[in-house]
Amino acid sequence: MRERLPKSWNVKINNGIPIVKLAPGQARDIPVTITQTQAESIGSRHSIRVFASSRVTLRNQLHPNDLHEGFRSLGGVQFQVAVLRHPIIECRSENGIVRGTIRGLDPKDEKVSVFVGGLNAKGYFIPRSGNLAPVRDGKFETKPPQEAKIGVYLYAGSLLSASAGSKPFAIK
Repeated sequence: MRERLPKSWNVKINNGIPIVKLAPGQARDIPVTITQTQAESIGSRHSIRVFASSRVTLRNQLHPNDLHEGFRSLGGVQFQVAVLRHPIIECRSENGIVRGTIRGLDPKDEKVSVFVGGLNAKGYFIPRSGNLAPVRDGKFETKPPQEAKIGVYLYAGSLLSASAGSKPFAIK
């Protein structure tokens, strides 16, 4: 199960209950919690695979009383985990200009941009509505999408910094 995940990371599957019995055709979400317990270099990456299996009784054809248990793999999932910085975006809108800051980026992140997207009254993104704003010294500004009354800034992330987003804000 561990593959390339250091022993310093804790993995808890199904809240520590290792056996899940399912009826034929039944599907169920199984929680997997992966926790880093020791500091590592920013940008470190690891992977882990978790498999589901079915317990089967195997019988020796030549010796019918020779039974033993085995497992047949049914499928699985692979998780990629990384040690990243967690940027914070803050912004405001005044006089038709949206200004903001992004803090916590890794110093090695270069040519960073953030996206300002327009939201409708229900909080959904307005299709084809948004602008990219270059970040300089942790600051950015751009015009908001014309048809939007609510906006949100998004940073896609990098190999060293996690993705981030602002709280929705009123466009003024």
